[in-house]
Amino acid sequence: MVLDFSEIGIILAVYVYVLALLIGAEIARRRLSLKSTFTRHIIHLFAGASVLVLPLTSEWYYPFMIPVGLGLVVGLALAFAKKSFISTAMVDEKETAGAHAYGPLYYIISIGVLILVGWSRRDLIMASVMIMAWGDGAASMFAPFIENRHKYSFSQKSIEGSVLMLLAGFLGASLALFISSTFYAAIPLSRILTTALVGSLVGTAVELLTVGPMQPFDNFTVPFAAFAVMYFL
Repeated sequence: MVLDFSEIGIILAVYVYVLALLIGAEIARRRLSLKSTFTRHIIHLFAGASVLVLPLTSEWYYPFMIPVGLGLVVGLALAFAKKSFISTAMVDEKETAGAHAYGPLYYIISIGVLILVGWSRRDLIMASVMIMAWGDGAASMFAPFIENRHKYSFSQKSIEGSVLMLLAGFLGASLALFISSTFYAAIPLSRILTTALVGSLVGTAVELLTVGPMQPFDNFTVPFAAFAVMYFL
């Protein structure tokens, strides 16, 4: 195996992007006295866009370095350094115990799993991660600001949050498939939009139904379900 240093440079650039995003969001949060969820939401929304570099890589092990490296850093920070910059930035003070505290780590792991099992369909990896990143991220960040939300009887989630997730997920998946189409085989716009819509609909439905003990694991269920349905579509 001969390493391509230009591709390693792309991976290093992604590291810089994600860490700069984390540091910048946390500094802004502290200076503006915002809730601890702010940094976590920013990371959720924008870090997932790192998968859009997949067309610039030739082998799976280059982008796989991204979740492996970031997963180790975040995992060690959450497990052994409870007062570290990363752990305080990524964990909501109300959720310091339980599985939900490790949501950012699940996010990273899910991307790694998708790269391993779905490398032959990089377009769908990108689309499913963007559904999780933009869709779930937008719902989590903006839905709480909507007054008089219509909540479901079986959870604290709302119709407004589901609509936000569907729209943002559709936009994210469409962007990912469009970018993929410019690098690989051209895809008709109608197919891009149809695939993105189906993936975002399934992702939204799965996120809605990921409740109870499974609720902390929507960073797995959403992208995996979206990938599967788009793959078989």
